[in-house]
Amino acid sequence: LVARIGGDEFVMLCHRINQPDDLVRVGARVLEMIRPVIALEGSGELAVTASVGAAVAVRGATADSVLSDADTAMYSAKSSGGNRVQLFSQALHQRAVHSRELEVGLHRALQDRQLSVVYQPVVDLATGQVASLEALARWTHPVWGAVGPAEFIPVAEQSELIVTLGTWVLRQALQDAATWPQVKGHAAGVAVNVSPRQLSDPDFPALVAALLIETGVPGDRLCLEITETALIGDVGPVVSALRELRSLGVRLSIDDFGTGHASLSYLTQFPVDTVKIDRSFVAGVATEAGSAAIVGGVVAMAHAFGLRVVAEGAETPEQLSQLRRLGCEFAQGFVLSHPLPASVVPSALGMAVPLQAQVPTPRREESPAGLDEARRYRLLLEGARDISACLDLDSVLDRSFRALRKVISFTGGSIQLVDGDVIRLAATEPPAPPEAMQASIPLGQGIGGTIAVTGEPRYLPDITIVAALSGSKKTVSGGVRSWYGVPLVAEGRIIGLIQIDSLEVDAFDDRDQLLVLSFASVVAAAVQTARQFARELQQVQNPPSR
Repeated sequence: LVARIGGDEFVMLCHRINQPDDLVRVGARVLEMIRPVIALEGSGELAVTASVGAAVAVRGATADSVLSDADTAMYSAKSSGGNRVQLFSQALHQRAVHSRELEVGLHRALQDRQLSVVYQPVVDLATGQVASLEALARWTHPVWGAVGPAEFIPVAEQSELIVTLGTWVLRQALQDAATWPQVKGHAAGVAVNVSPRQLSDPDFPALVAALLIETGVPGDRLCLEITETALIGDVGPVVSALRELRSLGVRLSIDDFGTGHASLSYLTQFPVDTVKIDRSFVAGVATEAGSAAIVGGVVAMAHAFGLRVVAEGAETPEQLSQLRRLGCEFAQGFVLSHPLPASVVPSALGMAVPLQAQVPTPRREESPAGLDEARRYRLLLEGARDISACLDLDSVLDRSFRALRKVISFTGGSIQLVDGDVIRLAATEPPAPPEAMQASIPLGQGIGGTIAVTGEPRYLPDITIVAALSGSKKTVSGGVRSWYGVPLVAEGRIIGLIQIDSLEVDAFDDRDQLLVLSFASVVAAAVQTARQFARELQQVQNPPSR
């Protein structure tokens, strides 16, 4: 029995189910049947996916309880990426019950003043002074005790509560900031996180304007932090809201940069003036080559667009030292200060963190090849746009080399892609012979070959140096072993790498490393787009038999 119970929700009632796995198989058959592309007369094609939740009626169950269990499983399937089947379990039930309890409790917390705001100092790494503070919501329940933000913020985001909560935090933060004293003629700013749901509200800029007037805080002392998820999909209303906010003097920051969908294009499309590097990269900046390269790449890229950079989650003096060396101007984290109660902030503003003994002076080096840093990144951006416009893989790879040639000097290089369980050459310069292009190595093997697994730049042999070909230098691009590799990361996994060969230099310039790293994300996205386009084209040319 199949019934439609909502706009896009359907229920299947299955009899004679012997095992719960039988339900999963039924759901999988449903997904398989709707997977083929649907041809619409005169208006192209349509691809359909579904999220399926399955639940078995146990002794004592009612129609409502079975529907509720299936609904819980269905939402779990959606939150896991969709287009899959999820069987209901007691663990899912407990999570759903806990989520509902948190939502009810949060409603009560907003009414009964159980919430408070604490402030995480953002420190200027040149002076040690507190430049601004980030407002963070805290919840102390009368029975449960402290409820962590990682628990209640997602619950609020799944309901309308995030708008109420966000407005309350914004008002409280501005009221507190209005009482902070000036230090050396400077008044510290306050940063407040804003949810995508708030930004999509056309009345949000007017609300911010009203709160600024109400508290007497100038717009340039407020920074609104926007997550990357707010910058995808239909961004027209978001861009309009951001421009209205900028007209108030409000500063804007992209939060957790590098973990979602943000790219070079975002830095020109959206009127932001600050980039916050996610703590997952800062955690390894002093110990992992990959994290250091990513942080350095983001810093160089942001500076090329005239943006400030804040690193979040700094916990050790070594991390601060490396952040300063890479040119990061601001940082926040436990090594500098824990979040402070509002009552302590005024006294903390007059104190300076003793950074000079911990953090060396950043290096100021001239850019190679006679190009200033901004010019090099403008050329890189032009190349990135050119590459992103390609729909076939060969063009992506060819234009990648041409773009790199404009901003960096190297005698040879290669782009290698992951195909299943092996890495193979996809492009070389100078061109490699056919037998070299057919060579491959198993994923994760070879000297330093774990780059394909860990994504950490390290010394790496050209993949054409394999047992069958190592006797001939002609099979190696540039005639040498590649010694610098940058991973191509797409959709959270390593899909290949860019390698640079050189017969002329012994060390790779730091700024070149950062430039190649920032460029690699563009190449990775273009490669994925070209592969997807090729798959879709093949489906059109060879439609599945019905």
